[in-house]
Amino acid sequence: MLNSSRRKTIRRKIGDPEESKSSSGTYWPMYSDTDAPDLDLGWPEIPLDTLQTNIDLLFHPPRQNSPTIKEVVRKKIQEARQVISIVMDVFTDVDIFKEVVNASLRGTPVYILLDGFHVKSFLAMAENQGVNIRELRLYVVIRED
Repeated sequence: MLNSSRRKTIRRKIGDPEESKSSSGTYWPMYSDTDAPDLDLGWPEIPLDTLQTNIDLLFHPPRQNSPTIKEVVRKKIQEARQVISIVMDVFTDVDIFKEVVNASLRGTPVYILLDGFHVKSFLAMAENQGVNIRELRLYVVIRED
């Protein structure tokens, strides 16, 4: 438990979240305890007050007259123009991978974060497709078991 003096010091340094307009569930990356990776392909600067939030609720198997999750993901990748960031434990879907490569070829920065345990499967898939992944940025999370 923090004493009153320590709480005041923290609030003075980072501000009081209660005073902000954001919800209590907001993530504050500028106050992270680790540095952000170097995103050398770029990352769009979007003012937080103009940011629009969208939520898509998908089901598997899909409901009648609804697209599959894979179809929605592929469409989102095809439409992306600013940046694509993918986080997966296992990424071996060839069709989605081809969409990601096409996005990279049209100049959309692509970042992929994978579980280190399954990265060999991803690299094998890329090699089987004859794709050189130098135009993508691959980040790997190594588990400490």
